[in-house]
Amino acid sequence: MKKILVVFALFCVFFLVSCGDGSKKVDTDDSNDSGNSGDSTSDNGDSADSSSDSGDTGNSGNSGTAKEGVYLGIIGFNEELFQDNKYSKEIGLLNSSTESGYTSFINNLYASKGTALYYADYKALEMMGKSSIPPKLQKVALVTFTDGLDNLSVDEYDPENYDDPDLYLNAIHDKILKEKIHGQKVEAFSIGLKGREEGVEPAQFEGTLKKLASSDSKAFLVSDMDEVMEHFDTIAKSLYSATTTVNLAVLLPGGYKDGELLRFTFDSPDSAADSELYIEATFRKTDNGRSLEKISYEGFAKGEATIQHKDKVGAYYRFVFEDMKYDDGKAPAWNEYELRNILQLWRTNSSGGWYTDSEFDPASSSELEEEKSSALIMLVLDCTTSLGSDFSRMQEIAKDFVETLVNGNSGNNDYADSGDTDTDLSDSDSGDSVSDSCPTVYGNTWSPKSSGTMTWGAALDYCDNLTSCGYSDWRLPNINELRTLIQNCPGSQTGGSCAVSEPDHLASSDGIGDCSACEFKENNGGYYSKLGDDDNVALWSSSTRSGSTTYFAWLVLFSNGLVGISDKNNRYNVRCVR
Repeated sequence: MKKILVVFALFCVFFLVSCGDGSKKVDTDDSNDSGNSGDSTSDNGDSADSSSDSGDTGNSGNSGTAKEGVYLGIIGFNEELFQDNKYSKEIGLLNSSTESGYTSFINNLYASKGTALYYADYKALEMMGKSSIPPKLQKVALVTFTDGLDNLSVDEYDPENYDDPDLYLNAIHDKILKEKIHGQKVEAFSIGLKGREEGVEPAQFEGTLKKLASSDSKAFLVSDMDEVMEHFDTIAKSLYSATTTVNLAVLLPGGYKDGELLRFTFDSPDSAADSELYIEATFRKTDNGRSLEKISYEGFAKGEATIQHKDKVGAYYRFVFEDMKYDDGKAPAWNEYELRNILQLWRTNSSGGWYTDSEFDPASSSELEEEKSSALIMLVLDCTTSLGSDFSRMQEIAKDFVETLVNGNSGNNDYADSGDTDTDLSDSDSGDSVSDSCPTVYGNTWSPKSSGTMTWGAALDYCDNLTSCGYSDWRLPNINELRTLIQNCPGSQTGGSCAVSEPDHLASSDGIGDCSACEFKENNGGYYSKLGDDDNVALWSSSTRSGSTTYFAWLVLFSNGLVGISDKNNRYNVRCVR
């Protein structure tokens, strides 16, 4: 079963709860987060991106003010970067507000000769050791990418006077295995691109990679940049999962039959038997309360076999499935969740067949909660000329790594400030031009997709302040305008039966028609978007939900052409319109 369906399912649960009461807010406002580590060495080279930490105030180490999350630093190594003092991005809190600073730093790296690999890892460990301690720290990780052996550290950057490359490498290895940083063992990953430097024996290169990893299983000798991307993506998702706990709560009436079998499905099956993504449990009732027993998990990691009800909400009993994980151990990624109509409850009839419980409404009967701990991560990147044309690809992969640490899902190497443009797209029905970086659809001009995700309020400001393609009069589109970008989904695209429009019919209870009936398509390559936005992309509109304008706004999800609502504090991409 494709993992993306899991996270889409859980997302549905969260947002439908929010839509139900109109009062639930998720505190994701990180605009005042402390971002810098306070690393007193200050040879971090942030001059390459002097405004990158504008949303940070400096991490004082006071856990009462610092927030849990991913704390990231980056080192890019070559001779010129070290000499110009532009080689490192100081450790800070990574979130949607600070992500652009990290991507700008990566964009500003440049290739030169000189592989100071050992010194780069030495400095990375030193920076983490000198950083302030993030609250609820659970993970310390070092991720190194290189395409060659060290040829510079011993002569030029040898703070401990190792005087021999092997001694230097062994010392780094000992630090990784034996020293703890803020009480945590270092989990070190190394990725090496073989065959880029003549005279380097693969066995020797692989031996070096193993010395720079905390175990042989975390050292990867690869043949091309596609493999580099795969390992970066896997590592980033595992680190994101280490900081994220997702709990699912459901409300059930106490009047179910004792011993009745229940199944919660998360993949919109035609029947319970067709589901490959579910939780199944036996409902039990006693004088002491209600419980779910003999719980089995399909598509999820095995959890508790028995759950007692936590409390009562009116006449309903509240059960909590804690620490939801995929069956591969990864936590759901917030920006991949479906918005509605995924979670279903199935019951068994007298003959043992399954039927849906029509009274189970995810909007009022379920809730998704996210808890965060912290991870301290250093990313070390080879910026030597031996990479050749792969250097720019490495930069894009590194930016995807950063984006995955923000929201659990990698991007598409589509950064508005990178010069990328949308090409080879057409709309034969409307005659729209979508071949340049600011395409025109139904008479509206659209900006490139934002490089990162952001809250609804930040999206309004982003468009108001955007200058792109020579224009400065951009604004966040309303839901009518945003729907013109949907294709291949008759119900929700412009002219379809979905009645959501601006300014009318913006309440979720209006009987708004078919707004989300199209088939989910993973890696759809922009199947539902005229501008090529794929299944990982949701775009904010300026339209708010009537009756709850303070908390909820409408958006479009391009995994299935859905028109849905979300809490304004959640983060999505933006395309501005003029």
